[in-house]
Amino acid sequence: MKVVATFHPPSSVVGSAACHLSTDKDVHHLVVATSSRLEVYVAADEGLRLLCSTEIWGRIVSLKKWPAPKDPVADSIVALTDHPDPRLICFTFNSANASLERAHVVSLAERGGVRPAEFLHDVFISPDGKNAVVSVYTGKLRVVMFDAEKNKFRDFDVTCQEYNLLSLAFLESRKNKYQVALLSLDHEERIRLYSRELDTDNVELSPNLSHYLRPCIPNIGLKTLTDPAPSLIPVQNFGVDEEEFLGGVLVIGGAKIRLYEGTDEEYRKKFKVLQKKNRVNEDKQGKPRASIPWPWAEVTAWCPALVDREHARFLISDGFGRTALLVLDTLFTYGGMTLLPLGETSPGATISYITNNVFFLGSHFGDSQLVRINREALVSSVIKPPSLYGAPTVDISTLGLQASFSAKGKGKATDDPRAGDSKSKGTIVAPKGVYLDIVDTRTNIAPIMDATLADTDGSGLPQIFTASGGKNTGSVRVIRNGADFTDLVHIEGAGNFTHIFPLRAWSDDPHDAYLLATDGLTTQLFRLGTSTSRIERLDPLLYSLKPTSPTLVAANIRQPVRTPERITYDNAPWIIQVTPERISLVDLDNRMQLATWVPSDIGEPYKGCEIACADVNESMILLAVSEKPSSLRATMARSWLVSIATLSCIPETPGKPFTLRVAVGFWDNSIELFHFGIPGQFTPYSPPLRLASLSSLPRSVLLHAFSPSETYLFAGLADGTALVCGVNKNAMGDKRAFAMGPSPVGLNKCVITGQTAVFACGSRAAVLSVQAGSLQHSPVLVKDITASAALAVPGWEECVLLSTQTHLVVGKVKGVNKMQIRSIAFGLDNPVRLTHEPVSRTLGVGCLKVDPTPVSYLEERDQTILSTFKVLDDTTYEVLSTYDCKPLEEITAVVTFMPPGDGAKTYYALGTMFNKEIVHDEPTSGRIILLLPGRDDGLALESETSVNGCVYALLCVEGHLVAAMNSAVMVFNFDNSTLEHVYTWNHDYIVTSLASHGRRIFDGDAVHSVSALDLEIGEDMRHASLKTVARNYGPLWPNALGAWSEDTVVGSNTDLNLFSFSVQKNGSQTVLERDGFFHADDVINKFITGSLHSSDDVHTPDLSAKQLFFTSSGRIGAILDMSTELSLHMSRLQRNLAAALSSGRDTSHAKWRSPSGARGTRSDADDGAVGFLDGDLLEHFLELAPGSTTFKKVMEGSSAAEKLEITYEHIRGILETMQGMH
Repeated sequence: MKVVATFHPPSSVVGSAACHLSTDKDVHHLVVATSSRLEVYVAADEGLRLLCSTEIWGRIVSLKKWPAPKDPVADSIVALTDHPDPRLICFTFNSANASLERAHVVSLAERGGVRPAEFLHDVFISPDGKNAVVSVYTGKLRVVMFDAEKNKFRDFDVTCQEYNLLSLAFLESRKNKYQVALLSLDHEERIRLYSRELDTDNVELSPNLSHYLRPCIPNIGLKTLTDPAPSLIPVQNFGVDEEEFLGGVLVIGGAKIRLYEGTDEEYRKKFKVLQKKNRVNEDKQGKPRASIPWPWAEVTAWCPALVDREHARFLISDGFGRTALLVLDTLFTYGGMTLLPLGETSPGATISYITNNVFFLGSHFGDSQLVRINREALVSSVIKPPSLYGAPTVDISTLGLQASFSAKGKGKATDDPRAGDSKSKGTIVAPKGVYLDIVDTRTNIAPIMDATLADTDGSGLPQIFTASGGKNTGSVRVIRNGADFTDLVHIEGAGNFTHIFPLRAWSDDPHDAYLLATDGLTTQLFRLGTSTSRIERLDPLLYSLKPTSPTLVAANIRQPVRTPERITYDNAPWIIQVTPERISLVDLDNRMQLATWVPSDIGEPYKGCEIACADVNESMILLAVSEKPSSLRATMARSWLVSIATLSCIPETPGKPFTLRVAVGFWDNSIELFHFGIPGQFTPYSPPLRLASLSSLPRSVLLHAFSPSETYLFAGLADGTALVCGVNKNAMGDKRAFAMGPSPVGLNKCVITGQTAVFACGSRAAVLSVQAGSLQHSPVLVKDITASAALAVPGWEECVLLSTQTHLVVGKVKGVNKMQIRSIAFGLDNPVRLTHEPVSRTLGVGCLKVDPTPVSYLEERDQTILSTFKVLDDTTYEVLSTYDCKPLEEITAVVTFMPPGDGAKTYYALGTMFNKEIVHDEPTSGRIILLLPGRDDGLALESETSVNGCVYALLCVEGHLVAAMNSAVMVFNFDNSTLEHVYTWNHDYIVTSLASHGRRIFDGDAVHSVSALDLEIGEDMRHASLKTVARNYGPLWPNALGAWSEDTVVGSNTDLNLFSFSVQKNGSQTVLERDGFFHADDVINKFITGSLHSSDDVHTPDLSAKQLFFTSSGRIGAILDMSTELSLHMSRLQRNLAAALSSGRDTSHAKWRSPSGARGTRSDADDGAVGFLDGDLLEHFLELAPGSTTFKKVMEGSSAAEKLEITYEHIRGILETMQGMH
């Protein structure tokens, strides 16, 4: 069974809404929607503060504010989900517990005879908050009514004669009759603008055109329809003095923005007469009240900024983030609209004006941003205003306008700065600078077009490189899992220590003052000043410390004060140094030795023995001597037959000076816990709390309680494994193991952003912590560490001190259990393909340069395609060299290619297509290019071969280059600097994806399904052929493939499903059987074999990470392989979880994950996913509180047959292991 889990959630923002979710209208909220989640923020002085979030089972495509019908009622939020199960979900905000609650759900799904809307899948809310119109199917609209007095919803369908609806807008309402503007595409592909009357009393959309808008055919100035299509902005009636705008719509999209005004009473009477006589002529009827040139690319986002009785101003942004303020106020002063360019942001998918000149811009192609509009332009030589491409402009001073939303420019103009222009034309203000200031950003890695996995720093931890972004924000994102380590200072002249012990001058001091360090042979002492960049080396002898022996442990200790009632531990300037020969109690303040202890103090038999290992807390010393542990005064002792390897008496609870139990590691590869019995003995637990048969010798142990109910035993083993096990009162929990490299693992407690954690350090380092009741493993990107310790110095209270072979490093760990994402900006060069070449330590990136020219140049854009291939240093990310493709040539595939033979060079192989040579939508020309990378010499063109089509995919298989070219799979051999074509396997349809495992190749075609091929290579390695092993003929429309094994392939299709096929024998035939189908609800563009953890990481026999996948919404997921026996238990857990968590939701989990069919439909035969488990749902079990009602429902099920057969501890251990794999 395969398990699908999410590593990085979708980051592309699909919608946002500024609203008042409480009755206090002074509190401003912002709701942000990704494809799978809603997040609620409140506007605060420090910016946006997250209040809550909620998961949606379905793909969100639109988010709107449902305004309150009257004060003091709070606004609501509506979210619209996509096919195959479209739903309109209304949410209200519960201020008491800060959560979103589902108020109403309208199912919009229909069966048979309906076609999903091609252009418009959206919801529109009437300004009075009483009605919503939803467009999801062609030829009909769903009307949802809200009765505020009864607090009830009602919905009904109306027929819409505009089949190709582009946009819709509410205009005017009178007595439950609403005027609705409709923008549509007719059968001649002309854009038409109508208005119809929506009668909610008679539940119909009038088949006749209404008289509110003059019907017309807006001229967008283009031969083809833009993407996105033109849309409507409703404009309510407003005016100044005796002049008034009667209300209407703005048509945005195309070369101009046009304002169409509503009609007056005289025209409405005339229109009724013309309509009766069937003499309405759209070509002559509607003319815009005003228009203004749009100087940039297609409009992608807009929102009202200031709309009231006297003003109408809108924020509008294009596909390249160029944002402007459209002012309609100047209709009454200068006779036209005014466009004020503000600056450049990320490409906008949604804009929401919040308050005080601050708006949120959500993006699909770049980082979402919180933006402030300044009143005055910022003039800078670095940040320049966007180009207007020669559009006529005027100076802003002639208009008296500011980039703000205060009431400016109300009065009549005495001089028109556009003298000679028609009054219908608008004015574009010449920008003197930029008005936008980016306040905050929200990281977005969507859309992910390609990805690769590589360990570039030799740490053993792979990083993900993604080809992300688009438009003006193309980028390569470097992503890794774990914590971020920030170097604060390097201390030269000290290093290569095996142990380091920070010491305070007095026990109660908040900061460390000394550093005792040992290299395994000697001991050194340092004084830490206020600046840790310089430390003072001290003579240990002057402080009564022994420098000629290694220090086993050193720590502060308190002065015990005994009373008849109890023992207290007072502040003291004392430290303990334990060496193999003795224990020294030293007064650091007075530089004097107070007491010593040697093993012979126990008795004559121990004379000459050495201390093997020891540990110290603030009230006790624990040590092992000649296979027997003892304390300073030998108050407690116990003997074992097995020698002790390590021990710990560090208090479990931070801040306590004592402990009631200790951990002891033995040379028989076991660990056991003991408590201090009465009278004064090491007492084992009954039953014993013991870990036996460990993989290696325990070298360090540590007990730590993250909370009163969450205590863990940590063990660092000699083979580089960090072992973690939960500790209950009477039993040990399941073990989790983490590989830290080949070196022994050391353990230290530390504090990170106010939370306690354990820092584990071997060849690699990691932070082990507990979040939301679940153990988290966060790798830290440091290496070659010989020792570590927690450090607190003035100004740097929560630091980690690391010893390398040459120096000491003081640093801070941040972002525990978070993804560390670094962006390499490419701007207009949008990365579309990338690969890593380990020999030259470079990253190859295929880019497609996009043209940000105005939308009026749309027809010329296809003639300016420019593709480049950039080679980057995989550590510094510096661009080393660039290869420019030919004009109109586009890079479509990239792979690292290594020909056979000893000493063979490694090349970058590029597959391309020529856009100018496309016949019947099929490319007829392309190239395969081999480039030799060099860090010093740049790129060298080694070979190129022309092909008769587009190279959709490339693979390197056994030293041969395999290419998917149109409807064929071709095999090439490289010999004598020439790429030689040796075999062609022809197919019926265009092959768009390839995957391989060994010599087994899987191909996916654009129409049909999947085939399995074997590459057969001749003895001379020059001849090769492809043999068909098995084929599947189902109409699956694959999008991407990943080779799971030699006989299994996983993939995605255009219906947002995951599938898997296996090669199986059916009698004498070999067939591809589909054994898995799962609705991923996302467009998966790439599969990569591998995992996010090191290759030597500890694996469990029941669970292993096999594949990563990447989507257009920015989601990164992992597909895990689960054993058959374990998957049976997890299937039952998923069933019970789905039943328990579906309460209050708007759909069932089984229905959501059922595979989607063609045209957004589902078959009743598919009742849930097959062959895949939902790992995200399973991990919700870790969030349940043991003993809660939901927890009991999950464990017990709804009947005796559904009761889970494994324990809670076992389930939790499995899920934590699974969580650690992604």
